[in-house]
Amino acid sequence: MSDEKDMKKPLRVGVFTGPIRRSGVVPVTNIIAILSSLSDDIYLITGDVWAPSSEKIRENLHLYTIKRNTRSGILSGVANHIRIEFQILRKILSLSRHVDLWICFMGDSLTLPILAARLAGKKVILVIASDYAKPFVMQGDILRMPLKALLKINSALSYRIILYSKRHIDEWRLGRYQGKVSIAHEHFLDVDTFKILKKIDDRDKTIGYIGRFSVEKGILNFIEAIPQVLEENDGIGIAICGDGNLLGEIEQFIDKNNSSERIRLSGWLPHEKLPICLNELKLLVLPSHTEGLPNILLEAMACGTPVLATPVGAVPDLVKDEATGFILENNSPEGIAEGVMRALKYPDLDEIITNARKLVEEEYTYVAAVEQYRKILTTV
Repeated sequence: MSDEKDMKKPLRVGVFTGPIRRSGVVPVTNIIAILSSLSDDIYLITGDVWAPSSEKIRENLHLYTIKRNTRSGILSGVANHIRIEFQILRKILSLSRHVDLWICFMGDSLTLPILAARLAGKKVILVIASDYAKPFVMQGDILRMPLKALLKINSALSYRIILYSKRHIDEWRLGRYQGKVSIAHEHFLDVDTFKILKKIDDRDKTIGYIGRFSVEKGILNFIEAIPQVLEENDGIGIAICGDGNLLGEIEQFIDKNNSSERIRLSGWLPHEKLPICLNELKLLVLPSHTEGLPNILLEAMACGTPVLATPVGAVPDLVKDEATGFILENNSPEGIAEGVMRALKYPDLDEIITNARKLVEEEYTYVAAVEQYRKILTTV
């Protein structure tokens, strides 16, 4: 009863992110929808690709947008990041008397805004959605150490840290802060929109990848696995949907291997078209090197599309091998090819599809997501 009484008090929440890409639109929309049930006023500072999607969100939302500078290069990127931090910092200070607490959402490296909020006497909740330093570690980039240092500073400054899974504590080396950690997520689905439209037996043998074309997503490993997959099964087709800085490399690989006839390379897919696309796939492959909790995973499970994924982040919390999906032993090209063939030959895909759909229906609802955040906010 005390929790319910506390939440009836006027609560004004501020949320700030970096200038998100298109892949961040759904997570930001979801967190704002959740907070709309818990907060009287929401102040959102985010990128200009985001816009409120419903009247319910618009009612108590105050939106402030910042623009991403798309110039390439390390120096330009660092300068742009500092510029963005100061824009967010100024806005946080100007809104100080209107906001009770701030949520730093998908902004692990936004140290100056977090510091500004703390200096203004506000508590900060840090929501970590992915390992921002991982791509730089994999490429040997000089930014990996500064990013890791910023995450440590931000974790120390924050009153509470929200992770998608307990696995992230060790994966992201947050053990010293585990006393601050809460496990929650902003993921929920409209299962009347994301649903099974076509039975698995009626679908063509099309293997799909849907997501960002970036190194941490393992897309290059998937591409290198394709020749072996196609060689072992003449009836298989490949659908790749997305965009990102590796697009050129992907196009070159397809041309070099004369695979264009059996590979359909699409651009970024609008979210409203995902249910139709997923219902055409026999298998979705998520070969990521690091993950938080990918929304496409839940969407595929709801649409009756089996998922083959690496056991990173919160993925193993949902994908149980040969129960709700398939787990890759490793995401090498050879490992991916073997995993694809194992999944396609599995004798009872219908049981996996039923289990996966049931899991999403029962645990990834709007009500469940709101309850998770309600419990956290009442302690703050």
